[in-house]
Amino acid sequence: LAGDITLDSMIGLNQDLVIQNTGAGVVRIDAGVPTISLFQVDVGRTVSLTGLSLLNAQNAVRNYGNLTLTRVLARSNSGSMGGAVTGCVNPATQVLNVVDSVFINNAAQNGGGAIDACGQINISGSTFTGNAANYGGALAVTNNGAVNIVNSTFSGNTANSFGGAITTDYPGMTLSQVTFSGNAAPTGSALAVAGGVPVTARNTLFA
Repeated sequence: LAGDITLDSMIGLNQDLVIQNTGAGVVRIDAGVPTISLFQVDVGRTVSLTGLSLLNAQNAVRNYGNLTLTRVLARSNSGSMGGAVTGCVNPATQVLNVVDSVFINNAAQNGGGAIDACGQINISGSTFTGNAANYGGALAVTNNGAVNIVNSTFSGNTANSFGGAITTDYPGMTLSQVTFSGNAAPTGSALAVAGGVPVTARNTLFA
């Protein structure tokens, strides 16, 4: 892919696929109609998106399979759940990998301003800034989900209820070299977790 692309309908991804920026320039994929999603990953499919900007959509990606985002900018997307990435069908098999990506000013009416996901969630080298939701300003883990976040920053995210940056009700969250700064919520300005849910934090800053 290359250049700027404006969609007037969602692209369904019903086979294993790699979509990547093949040039030195920026590839912007924009929702020409703000009520559409850009992509949908179907159940059982494995899709990788690399070097793309995903803009102004109602849920930039609906993920019902296995999704990897690498060097992706997701900005100004919105939805009921997970403004940039949403979707949960089978937490036993679903995987979401986020690598060296940036999520800015995404919003959800309910959970996960940037991401609402279940299953195995791996985030590394990524930044979440200015995202907002009712709960889980940047990330909401819904249904069963195991979360591993490494070398990432959550700053200036907000939630109206709880979990300014992240919320989860499900066991298995590990944070390593993560910075939380300037996130806000009435309960849990950085994290909100259900009672008894274990969280392991190593070399992690809460400011």
